[in-house]
Amino acid sequence: MTREESDIGAPKNVLRLESPGIEIIAQDGVFCGSTSAFYKMLATQSAITASGNGQQDADAAEFAAEILLQAMFDLQPLVNILEVVRREVYLRKEHVIHELGLQETVYEIDLTLQQGYIGDFHGANTTLSVLPGNTIDQLCVRFNGNVGSDTDLHYCRYDRWSPFPTSFELYLKNCVLDWNNRNLTFLHFERNGSGTIAGFYWQWDHEGGSSWFARK
Repeated sequence: MTREESDIGAPKNVLRLESPGIEIIAQDGVFCGSTSAFYKMLATQSAITASGNGQQDADAAEFAAEILLQAMFDLQPLVNILEVVRREVYLRKEHVIHELGLQETVYEIDLTLQQGYIGDFHGANTTLSVLPGNTIDQLCVRFNGNVGSDTDLHYCRYDRWSPFPTSFELYLKNCVLDWNNRNLTFLHFERNGSGTIAGFYWQWDHEGGSSWFARK
Protein backbone atom coordinates (compact mmCIF):
# COMPACT_ATOMS: atom_id res chain seq x y z
CA MET A 1 0.00 0.00 0.00
CA THR A 2 1.62 3.26 -1.06
CA ARG A 3 1.45 6.38 1.06
CA GLU A 4 -0.48 9.50 0.03
CA GLU A 5 2.78 11.44 -0.12
CA SER A 6 4.59 8.71 -2.07
CA ASP A 7 6.81 9.83 -4.97
CA ILE A 8 6.29 6.62 -6.98
CA GLY A 9 4.34 8.64 -9.55
CA ALA A 10 6.98 11.38 -9.80
CA PRO A 11 8.25 12.19 -13.35
CA LYS A 12 11.63 10.56 -12.65
CA ASN A 13 9.83 7.24 -12.09
CA VAL A 14 7.57 7.37 -15.16
CA LEU A 15 8.37 4.82 -17.89
CA ARG A 16 9.29 5.62 -21.55
CA LEU A 17 9.76 9.41 -21.20
CA GLU A 18 12.39 9.20 -23.97
CA SER A 19 10.85 6.35 -25.99
CA PRO A 20 8.05 6.25 -28.58
CA GLY A 21 4.56 5.86 -27.22
CA ILE A 22 2.97 2.42 -26.87
CA GLU A 23 -0.76 1.83 -27.10
CA ILE A 24 -1.65 -0.42 -24.19
CA ILE A 25 -4.85 -1.77 -22.72
CA ALA A 26 -4.10 -2.18 -19.02
CA GLN A 27 -6.16 -3.60 -16.23
CA ASP A 28 -5.34 -4.48 -12.67
CA GLY A 29 -7.34 -5.82 -9.82
CA VAL A 30 -7.29 -7.24 -6.33
CA PHE A 31 -8.76 -10.26 -4.62
CA CYS A 32 -8.53 -11.70 -1.13
CA GLY A 33 -4.79 -11.93 -0.52
CA SER A 34 -3.60 -11.32 -4.08
CA THR A 35 -3.13 -8.74 -6.82
CA SER A 36 -3.06 -9.10 -10.60
CA ALA A 37 -2.10 -6.97 -13.59
CA PHE A 38 -2.79 -7.45 -17.31
CA TYR A 39 -1.20 -5.40 -20.12
CA LYS A 40 -2.08 -5.93 -23.78
CA MET A 41 0.09 -4.21 -26.41
CA LEU A 42 -2.04 -3.66 -29.51
CA ALA A 43 0.73 -3.02 -32.05
CA THR A 44 2.60 -6.23 -31.29
CA GLN A 45 -0.43 -8.31 -30.25
CA SER A 46 1.49 -9.34 -27.15
CA ALA A 47 0.48 -9.34 -23.52
CA ILE A 48 1.87 -9.36 -20.01
CA THR A 49 0.05 -10.87 -17.08
CA ALA A 50 1.38 -10.91 -13.52
CA SER A 51 0.01 -12.05 -10.19
CA GLY A 52 1.29 -11.45 -6.69
CA ASN A 53 0.59 -12.98 -3.30
CA GLY A 54 0.01 -10.89 -0.23
CA GLN A 55 -2.35 -8.22 0.98
CA GLN A 56 -4.72 -6.93 -1.67
CA ASP A 57 -3.58 -3.36 -1.01
CA ALA A 58 -0.09 -4.03 -2.35
CA ASP A 59 1.29 -3.15 -5.79
CA ALA A 60 3.45 -6.23 -6.37
CA ALA A 61 1.76 -7.44 -9.58
CA GLU A 62 1.80 -3.96 -11.12
CA PHE A 63 5.51 -3.52 -10.42
CA ALA A 64 6.30 -6.96 -11.89
CA ALA A 65 4.38 -6.13 -15.07
CA GLU A 66 6.21 -2.81 -15.44
CA ILE A 67 9.60 -4.51 -15.08
CA LEU A 68 8.67 -6.91 -17.90
CA LEU A 69 7.28 -4.08 -20.02
CA GLN A 70 10.52 -2.13 -19.71
CA ALA A 71 12.59 -5.12 -20.79
CA MET A 72 10.35 -6.14 -23.71
CA PHE A 73 10.32 -2.71 -25.35
CA ASP A 74 13.69 -1.36 -24.15
CA LEU A 75 12.01 1.71 -22.68
CA GLN A 76 14.27 4.66 -21.92
CA PRO A 77 15.44 6.02 -19.61
CA LEU A 78 15.70 2.84 -17.58
CA VAL A 79 13.85 3.15 -14.28
CA ASN A 80 15.14 1.00 -11.43
CA ILE A 81 11.72 -0.08 -10.24
CA LEU A 82 13.08 -2.33 -7.49
CA GLU A 83 15.01 0.58 -6.00
CA VAL A 84 11.86 2.70 -6.03
CA VAL A 85 9.89 -0.10 -4.38
CA ARG A 86 12.53 -0.74 -1.70
CA ARG A 87 12.57 2.96 -0.81
CA GLU A 88 8.78 3.07 -0.63
CA VAL A 89 8.63 -0.07 1.52
CA TYR A 90 11.09 1.48 3.98
CA LEU A 91 9.18 4.77 4.13
CA ARG A 92 5.89 2.93 4.49
CA LYS A 93 7.25 0.95 7.42
CA GLU A 94 8.47 4.12 9.13
CA HIS A 95 5.06 5.71 8.55
CA VAL A 96 3.27 2.74 10.10
CA ILE A 97 5.56 2.60 13.13
CA HIS A 98 5.46 6.30 13.95
CA GLU A 99 2.06 7.46 12.72
CA LEU A 100 0.16 4.46 14.05
CA GLY A 101 2.09 4.34 17.31
CA LEU A 102 3.50 0.83 17.07
CA GLN A 103 6.41 1.96 19.20
CA GLU A 104 4.05 3.05 21.97
CA THR A 105 4.73 1.64 25.41
CA VAL A 106 2.36 -1.00 26.75
CA TYR A 107 1.50 0.11 30.28
CA GLU A 108 0.99 -2.14 33.26
CA ILE A 109 -2.25 -2.02 35.22
CA ASP A 110 -3.11 -2.96 38.78
CA LEU A 111 -4.65 -6.43 38.54
CA THR A 112 -7.37 -5.47 41.03
CA LEU A 113 -8.46 -2.62 38.74
CA GLN A 114 -8.29 -4.83 35.66
CA GLN A 115 -11.26 -6.90 36.85
CA GLY A 116 -13.48 -3.83 36.64
CA TYR A 117 -13.35 -3.85 32.84
CA ILE A 118 -14.66 -7.41 32.50
CA GLY A 119 -18.27 -7.75 31.34
CA ASP A 120 -20.68 -7.62 28.40
CA PHE A 121 -21.23 -4.34 26.58
CA HIS A 122 -23.87 -3.64 23.94
CA GLY A 123 -23.99 -1.00 21.21
CA ALA A 124 -24.29 -0.58 17.43
CA ASN A 125 -26.34 -3.81 17.31
CA THR A 126 -23.31 -5.68 18.62
CA THR A 127 -22.35 -7.24 21.94
CA LEU A 128 -18.69 -7.05 22.88
CA SER A 129 -17.57 -9.17 25.81
CA VAL A 130 -14.41 -8.19 27.67
CA LEU A 131 -12.95 -11.35 29.19
CA PRO A 132 -9.81 -12.50 31.03
CA GLY A 133 -6.97 -13.11 28.58
CA ASN A 134 -4.45 -15.89 28.19
CA THR A 135 -2.31 -14.56 31.03
CA ILE A 136 -3.20 -13.00 34.37
CA ASP A 137 -2.36 -9.49 33.16
CA GLN A 138 -4.27 -9.70 29.87
CA LEU A 139 -7.82 -9.14 28.69
CA CYS A 140 -9.46 -10.09 25.42
CA VAL A 141 -12.56 -8.93 23.54
CA ARG A 142 -15.12 -11.30 21.98
CA PHE A 143 -17.63 -10.22 19.33
CA ASN A 144 -21.24 -11.44 19.62
CA GLY A 145 -20.24 -14.51 21.60
CA ASN A 146 -18.06 -15.90 18.80
CA VAL A 147 -15.10 -17.65 20.45
CA GLY A 148 -13.17 -17.50 17.17
CA SER A 149 -13.23 -13.70 17.30
CA ASP A 150 -11.31 -13.46 20.60
CA THR A 151 -8.71 -10.71 20.29
CA ASP A 152 -6.09 -9.78 22.88
CA LEU A 153 -6.34 -6.33 24.44
CA HIS A 154 -3.48 -4.33 25.88
CA TYR A 155 -3.74 -1.46 28.32
CA CYS A 156 -2.94 2.03 27.01
CA ARG A 157 -3.58 3.94 30.28
CA TYR A 158 -6.36 6.41 31.12
CA ASP A 159 -9.04 3.70 30.84
CA ARG A 160 -8.09 2.88 27.26
CA TRP A 161 -7.58 -0.63 25.93
CA SER A 162 -6.65 -1.59 22.39
CA PRO A 163 -6.45 -4.74 20.23
CA PHE A 164 -4.00 -2.98 17.92
CA PRO A 165 -0.60 -4.67 17.44
CA THR A 166 2.27 -3.34 19.52
CA SER A 167 4.98 -4.09 16.95
CA PHE A 168 5.41 -3.86 13.18
CA GLU A 169 5.89 -7.63 12.98
CA LEU A 170 2.51 -8.27 14.65
CA TYR A 171 0.95 -5.60 12.43
CA LEU A 172 1.91 -7.66 9.37
CA LYS A 173 1.24 -11.06 10.95
CA ASN A 174 -2.29 -10.09 11.99
CA CYS A 175 -3.04 -8.61 8.53
CA VAL A 176 -4.39 -5.28 9.75
CA LEU A 177 -3.01 -3.21 6.88
CA ASP A 178 -6.36 -1.49 6.36
CA TRP A 179 -6.23 -0.02 9.87
CA ASN A 180 -4.48 3.25 9.07
CA ASN A 181 -5.89 5.14 12.03
CA ARG A 182 -4.87 3.83 15.44
CA ASN A 183 -7.68 5.76 17.11
CA LEU A 184 -10.15 3.34 15.52
CA THR A 185 -8.90 0.58 17.77
CA PHE A 186 -9.11 2.28 21.16
CA LEU A 187 -11.86 1.24 23.54
CA HIS A 188 -12.34 4.37 25.67
CA PHE A 189 -13.93 3.20 28.91
CA GLU A 190 -16.07 5.60 30.95
CA ARG A 191 -16.84 5.44 34.66
CA ASN A 192 -20.04 6.39 36.44
CA GLY A 193 -20.36 8.49 39.58
CA SER A 194 -19.35 5.59 41.81
CA GLY A 195 -16.17 4.99 39.80
CA THR A 196 -17.20 1.71 38.19
CA ILE A 197 -17.05 1.08 34.44
CA ALA A 198 -20.35 2.04 32.78
CA GLY A 199 -19.34 1.32 29.19
CA PHE A 200 -16.95 2.45 26.51
CA TYR A 201 -16.79 4.51 23.33
CA TRP A 202 -15.41 2.97 20.15
CA GLN A 203 -14.96 4.68 16.80
CA TRP A 204 -15.03 1.52 14.68
CA ASP A 205 -15.06 3.18 11.24
CA HIS A 206 -13.16 6.01 9.53
CA GLU A 207 -16.41 7.90 8.94
CA GLY A 208 -18.71 9.08 11.68
CA GLY A 209 -18.18 9.40 15.39
CA SER A 210 -17.77 6.94 18.22
CA SER A 211 -20.44 4.42 19.22
CA TRP A 212 -21.39 3.93 22.85
CA PHE A 213 -21.32 0.40 24.24
CA ALA A 214 -23.16 0.25 27.56
CA ARG A 215 -22.59 -2.42 30.18
CA LYS A 216 -25.42 -4.97 30.08
